[in-house]
Amino acid sequence: SKMSDADAKCIANLIYYVKRGDAFHPGGIMLLPEGMEWEDVTPVRPDNNEFCEIATHLEYHELEGLIPKLDILSFSPYTHIQELFASTGTNPSDIDYQDPKVYELFKNADTYGVPEFSDKFTQGLLKILHTNSFSDLVKVCGMAHSTNVWNGNGEILFRDHPFGELIGTRDDVFLTLRKYDIPQEVAYSVMTDARMGKLHDESADNRELLDFLQYVGVPEWYLESMKKVRYLFTKAHATHYAKLGYMFAWFKAHYTKVFYEVLLQGLLLDPYMDCSDEELKGEQRKLEIWDRETWNAIGFLLEARNLGYAPAVPNSK
Repeated sequence: SKMSDADAKCIANLIYYVKRGDAFHPGGIMLLPEGMEWEDVTPVRPDNNEFCEIATHLEYHELEGLIPKLDILSFSPYTHIQELFASTGTNPSDIDYQDPKVYELFKNADTYGVPEFSDKFTQGLLKILHTNSFSDLVKVCGMAHSTNVWNGNGEILFRDHPFGELIGTRDDVFLTLRKYDIPQEVAYSVMTDARMGKLHDESADNRELLDFLQYVGVPEWYLESMKKVRYLFTKAHATHYAKLGYMFAWFKAHYTKVFYEVLLQGLLLDPYMDCSDEELKGEQRKLEIWDRETWNAIGFLLEARNLGYAPAVPNSK
């Protein structure tokens, strides 16, 4: 017989908190106070993977306030940059952040092997923008890690407004609003709503807020841009990525041979070293959407072969 709506609702309520999958954050390391057992806080389960032997059954937000968590993420560019400094006998103070030779690489999107600037989206941005300052690179990083900030937004506004005036990070919104003498706490609140994509909602509160911002002089085009944003990256994080990418580009410009030697060993290229250029390009097309890291690595290998820093493999007949 057919289950009644009341019975179905009762069962649904009983299983409401059952997990749908085993997804976990590989860099989320939970810290257990000395003298306690995991079972004092959360059920645990074995985890047969390279990161850990056990994992918490509960999602972290259910444990927040009980035990601390550290986000310890692996990031291979840190290893590569250490090797580049060691191999060349240079140190970070040697790097000139106004080096025309380095900015020439960015202007031409010659950025394979440069972290944060070597994927197809960012290379496309560089080709359009012809960046010539470090602040431009920071904004590019912000746009690349945000949602609806360039696509359908900045790419349209760039035709009529200087790149420096466009939204790239959360801080851009805050500082722009402060220029119109908007109180700090209001500017911060608007920035927070913009970064979380809340301003696109046509609610009465949002209409009242945007009317106020327009009244004090914020241009309508800027308000419309804020409304389109779905997520905004933070400037501090974008600056860190831009600085790291610039250091790689500096080595590519001034220690080219060492740059290719270090990255050819460090990138995950073993499965592709015996592939012909034709096969590599085919693989790159397949990976374009869902595996950006490998797409970049294959592009780097093709570039290294073209410049003579990696052995060529004949095309298969």
